[in-house]
Amino acid sequence: MLTKDNVIKTISKFPDSFTLDELVDKLIFMDKVERGLYQSMNNKVYTHEEARKRLEKGFISLNLIRKPEELFLNTDLPTSEN
Repeated sequence: MLTKDNVIKTISKFPDSFTLDELVDKLIFMDKVERGLYQSMNNKVYTHEEARKRLEKGFISLNLIRKPEELFLNTDLPTSEN
């Protein structure tokens, strides 16, 4: 969670003129870093293998990649025997 002190310190480092988008981007970044540190410190992390499986499952559900067993099931492909 962001604290008022951290936000004020961050804003004080900004130039005299900045866009709202720049501020929001920085606040989102700060929030994500703090959440990640909290999760790491509380052992709420995934192993590399767990993360890979979760990503693969998500990509498959979005049809961004195909299941490994579906990749070469097309029997209409020419073979060396044809």
